[in-house]
Amino acid sequence: MNVSQRPFPPLKRRYGLGAFALAMLLAACAQPPNPPAGAPPAGAHWRADPGELVFTGEVGALAPAPRRFELANTGEGPGAFVLETRAPWLHVQPASGRLQPGETLNVEVRADPCATPGTSSGEIALRGTALRVHVTRSCRSGNRAPQAELSAQPTSGTAPLTVDFTLSESDPDGDALSCSLDFGDGVVHSGCGNTSHTYTEPGRYTARYSVSDGSLSVTDTVSVTVAATGSDEGFDIRILFVSEPDDPDVRAAFENAAARWQQVITGDLRDVQADIPAGACLDSNPGYQGAIDDLLIVADVVPIDGNGRILGMAGPCYVRGGSGQPDYFLPYFGVMKFDSADLDRMKQNGTLEPVILHEMGHVLGLGTLWDAGPFDYLNHDGASCQEASEVSYDGVHAVDAWHALGSVGEVPVENTGGSGTKCGHWREATFGNELMTGWISGAAAPLSRVTAGSLDDLGYAVNYAAADGYAPPSGNAATLGVGEPLEETLIFPEPPSP
Repeated sequence: MNVSQRPFPPLKRRYGLGAFALAMLLAACAQPPNPPAGAPPAGAHWRADPGELVFTGEVGALAPAPRRFELANTGEGPGAFVLETRAPWLHVQPASGRLQPGETLNVEVRADPCATPGTSSGEIALRGTALRVHVTRSCRSGNRAPQAELSAQPTSGTAPLTVDFTLSESDPDGDALSCSLDFGDGVVHSGCGNTSHTYTEPGRYTARYSVSDGSLSVTDTVSVTVAATGSDEGFDIRILFVSEPDDPDVRAAFENAAARWQQVITGDLRDVQADIPAGACLDSNPGYQGAIDDLLIVADVVPIDGNGRILGMAGPCYVRGGSGQPDYFLPYFGVMKFDSADLDRMKQNGTLEPVILHEMGHVLGLGTLWDAGPFDYLNHDGASCQEASEVSYDGVHAVDAWHALGSVGEVPVENTGGSGTKCGHWREATFGNELMTGWISGAAAPLSRVTAGSLDDLGYAVNYAAADGYAPPSGNAATLGVGEPLEETLIFPEPPSP
């Protein structure tokens, strides 16, 4: 667009001295009127290139990139300019200045970020002229992330476990979506829509459902717990780790403990179709749905309070119902939780395996079922066991084994220590380094026939020949100081359903 403004041609002066006043009057009338304020002075000629600018942006995003146009003075004289924006979202820099003849200037134009979708129009005007630069801002909705949802049924059971996955996905912008489901065991399913998968190996798997619109991606996850299939004969203990221990020696200690107790307990128990909710007994318990044969233990090794203080907790959570059945009130699900710092220390001093074996004994019911449900094996002289000064155990099979060691009376039970020690262990002062006292005295912690007898009292089928050789300390050995206390919390079971 070009505009110009030239002075009115001068009046030819052809008059004599007698007509001077008339000539002056005519000359004054011939001059152009004064230009409006801010208008380019006479002689300036203005051009803008390009004469139209377009901005595009997304709602919620940053402001669109700036644009520029060239302002040129193509006239014969200098000129001042003032640029006016005719939209509240429109800005120019510089907005005013002065250009000499033939001089050009790049004017930067900016638009505010988009607040709502739609198209807006504005313009930039050169004050005092008809020059205009037309500006359009087009705002589109921002690309919103798609949505993905994943669910599975069942989420736990024994191997091989077939799981049905329900997948749903949507995109608020209507974009086309691509989907994939990683089952967590090395197999990936491509595509949207429900599917199923069979897990053949025990473990805890995280299935990940990923949905993408080509720009943004989202993921939903679900955990699947698969336990090993137990044998139909003999006694089976399965360990389900909340997360894989960092130290393989810790896993080995759990597996060795399970194998050791399976040597002592030989009889199969009734299978249980379990529905264990997540968080039961232990906050980190992932839950379990499926058959259990014979005992499933959820194990968690995590930092708790550092080395040398709280070791952890252990015990049965759920026991079998069916009063009158030989395995009534025997556990089918329990938990074990340990401070990783304490297990590291115990590994160094050789007590890791006996400590894991000890805590697994509590899950089986040693010290945790002696006075629970149908069992009434504790005798004491207090209003409660924790208030008593003298505590003993009178289960017939453990007492017989105790007498076979040359002792008399009932089996002495720990009468000192805190609530996690007293009334839940054999008496340290009497039994010394036996496995199920409340102190650990070194790497040697024999599993005695007395402990096997207590399992017999609870209703397990027991192989006494699998017990370790053991004799209670006597003489000077009986007066030696106790070992390191096991700062543990015992967990007691929920009563079974009728």
